[in-house]
Amino acid sequence: MTTQQQSSSSAMPSSQGSPAPEMSAQPSPGPKVGPGELHHFAAAIIAVRPINQKIRRDLATQKLTQTQHQQLIQAYTRKVKTVLTKNHLSPVAYETLMKKAQTNPAFAQRVETVIKAHGG
Repeated sequence: MTTQQQSSSSAMPSSQGSPAPEMSAQPSPGPKVGPGELHHFAAAIIAVRPINQKIRRDLATQKLTQTQHQQLIQAYTRKVKTVLTKNHLSPVAYETLMKKAQTNPAFAQRVETVIKAHGG
């Protein structure tokens, strides 16, 4: 357990000594993600960011009734689903890839590289 925690921390600036432990420290790499799906996922992240920022702002700054709050969440959900559909991803696939990005540093780096290439 402690070796996984140590390998997931970014306290070490370089991995001169042993690149192999990074691979073995990953508990499960998750589903294999091809380049096309990776690009769709990165594009979806870029498109969802402003939607997330807006709902966070709206929820934090507006005094909403329970009904208004639910309507805002429903509108948010519709917008996100539209983005995912445009990017050929289901909500389940998006969530799975998001979890993989949060638990697999190598995959997260691949996603970040694609996002930067898209200008995100």
